[in-house]
Amino acid sequence: MTVEGKPPDFYELIKKWIFDHFGIPGLAVLAFLAIAFYAYKNWDKIKTWPGVASVVTNISRWPVPKADPNRFAVLVAHLENDTQREHERLVLEALKEFEGVQTLSLDRTITLVGPVPEMMEKRGQQEAHRYLKESGASVIIWGAVLSRGGSSVYKLYWTPATGEGRKPGRYASPLAEEQLRLPEVFWGDLAQILRLLMASQDAEFKAQEGHYVADRLPHFIARVKKLLEASVDRPGWDEDARGRTLLILANALYTLGEQSGQNKPLEDAVTACQRALKEFTRERVPLDWALTQNGLGAALQCLGAREGGTQRMEEAVAAYKEALKEFTRERVPLMWAMCQSNLGNALSALGERESGTINLKKAEAAHREALREYSRERMPLRWALTQSNLGNALLFLGERESGTVYLEESVAAYREALKEQTRERVPLPWAGTQNNLGNALARLGERENNTGRLEEAVVAYREALQERTQERVPLDWAGTQTNLGLTLSMIGDRESGTGYLEEAVTAFNEALKERTRKRVPLDWARTQNNLGMALSILGGRETDTISLQKGAAAYREALKEFTRERIPLMWAMSQANLGTVLRSIGERENNAAILEEALKAHSEALKEQTRERVPLRWAMAQINMGDVLWSLGRRESGTVRLEKAITAYKAALEFYAAAQDSYNVTFCIAKLQKAEALLQERQK
Repeated sequence: MTVEGKPPDFYELIKKWIFDHFGIPGLAVLAFLAIAFYAYKNWDKIKTWPGVASVVTNISRWPVPKADPNRFAVLVAHLENDTQREHERLVLEALKEFEGVQTLSLDRTITLVGPVPEMMEKRGQQEAHRYLKESGASVIIWGAVLSRGGSSVYKLYWTPATGEGRKPGRYASPLAEEQLRLPEVFWGDLAQILRLLMASQDAEFKAQEGHYVADRLPHFIARVKKLLEASVDRPGWDEDARGRTLLILANALYTLGEQSGQNKPLEDAVTACQRALKEFTRERVPLDWALTQNGLGAALQCLGAREGGTQRMEEAVAAYKEALKEFTRERVPLMWAMCQSNLGNALSALGERESGTINLKKAEAAHREALREYSRERMPLRWALTQSNLGNALLFLGERESGTVYLEESVAAYREALKEQTRERVPLPWAGTQNNLGNALARLGERENNTGRLEEAVVAYREALQERTQERVPLDWAGTQTNLGLTLSMIGDRESGTGYLEEAVTAFNEALKERTRKRVPLDWARTQNNLGMALSILGGRETDTISLQKGAAAYREALKEFTRERIPLMWAMSQANLGTVLRSIGERENNAAILEEALKAHSEALKEQTRERVPLRWAMAQINMGDVLWSLGRRESGTVRLEKAITAYKAALEFYAAAQDSYNVTFCIAKLQKAEALLQERQK
């Protein structure tokens, strides 16, 4: 008993005990337990209080599900007026049958009830987009069940993650006698919305043309592939729908393969185009057929550029020519121009591997044709791309002429292209044109006494490498590294010291990290050949033969892919280079056998490096042949080799004199005088 004689208050005693032992946190726990107990005992009354039901719903509902990025995902929200959710379950079960699409259930209702239906619909679309963003789904289905006289109709909204949504559709509720299947119009609408999603994403990637997008393509490609597999014989997927889907897939695969340096996506793109051509026949849909032929040509051309031989390139040319049967200038002038330019690219690549210039001149003509429709005012970026492609054809032609007209035209074409191809606007094409400009400047620099053009080329290559990184576009990066190394070698050859040459060797070795023989055999061989050149020049400034031996080994590697049958001029070039380095080794080691090997290599080169076909290379081959003959002749007692050396030097001198090339005229005269002096001494 207390002083007042009243019994103790047990609740107050408990509070005091908890406070003494646990403080304020203990009292908070006690209060929570008291409230929970009260709520439990009086729940029927509490749940009718304003706002309580919505709070409970928010606490108890499932979180927004996450979509599989490798599949198109359909998110299905609760339908209004579907109190038992039986209609929602029917939709979900039906969608599960479509294996190419992931079905997700959203434990939310997007309401349409309100005083202004138009405003509520707009809010519903906004809410739908919020759930799409949170889940990563492709499309959300939401709406209401409308009932009258015992029958039900679905009013469903289809809101896609990209592109515009469609007006709500009304679908009859499935009947038991129809095995509770959704009507075909529902599946047709689903097919249409999925195709719109694909087209929208495809358009997004095309809008990024000139930018790196390869890192975003694999998930998209996986989704489209799964959809194609699952859509066979389903409503809404007729031959036109499947053909267009295959073409979208082919475009994505082509871009992935081109940018990533992988061949498998390109091979898959070829297959996708060939499948699409079974759906798109020329008789039924001629323009779709032509567009698919153009896509097939692009994939074949990209593959052909990485492989040995010319088969893929020839197939690409054939595909473009097929496309041009329907892409006529009168009917579709811009598509005609696009295909002409693509044909020009394939002919340039084909001509580069052949000894003549027929295909290169056809390539030049094709690009000039395309420029008749691609004007700078009308289509600035297409005009610029075609100018750059024209520059490539002119560059290849210029490499085979004795003058510099084609090379100067090539530089002019690249500079025109760069007026529209800015780094900010189209970074990858800008980098490609910078690389090609460097090539043209380097070829001009080869023919001049100073290093001005060569140094300009180095600047262009370093610019290109700002966008052509190893991580993003490994093969393009390796190509520019190779070109940079080649130009540094030429500068190093003309200057004292070894700094430029060592930089060149580093650049070539970097390139070979991506340019493997298995992956890109011809590019691998080119880089081996160029590495051999840098090592040969470097070895000429060293006292031992280590670098020279490495150079000879690199040339022999190159000749494993540079065969006379496949690419005769590249084979001849590597034979000539091998002959030059063997001569240097033979001189250093005083080894006549190695000099005989050098003579044989130069003799082989002249089988393809004829005066009619490649006059500049023929003239240089005459000098190289004269050098080896002089080296052998001064070691022998007779005069036969010396006389042959003099004949070779005179042939080269005659050519350079006619070309008014003062630098090489002086060069030849010095060699000729040296050989003639030794011959006169022998004849005394």
